[in-house]
Amino acid sequence: MNICKDVAIGTALVDMYAKSGDAESARKVFSDLKAKDTMVWTSMIIGLDMHGHGEEAPSTFKRMQEDAAASPDQITHIGVLCACSHVGLVEEGQRHFTEMTNVHGIEL
Repeated sequence: MNICKDVAIGTALVDMYAKSGDAESARKVFSDLKAKDTMVWTSMIIGLDMHGHGEEAPSTFKRMQEDAAASPDQITHIGVLCACSHVGLVEEGQRHFTEMTNVHGIEL
């Protein structure tokens, strides 16, 4: 059953569940959303990292890049970099940082 179809409400729910530590409910709402914008992708990436699932952030980011409706912003990139740092994905973090600056033109 689809909990939420509206992306703004879905983003708020993903963020709320993620901040409260309920990663499973955040994933459920996220996967049920038909349309995903940058904010909901970013909320999911940061939420995963906040509660010990940072290893999923790079693959979530990759799925975001494949979604034509969303493009990563500075906050999204920082979320992935933090997740890589927290779980010891040094090479992945370096690759992501290089891509962030060279491909997306974002500098910190």
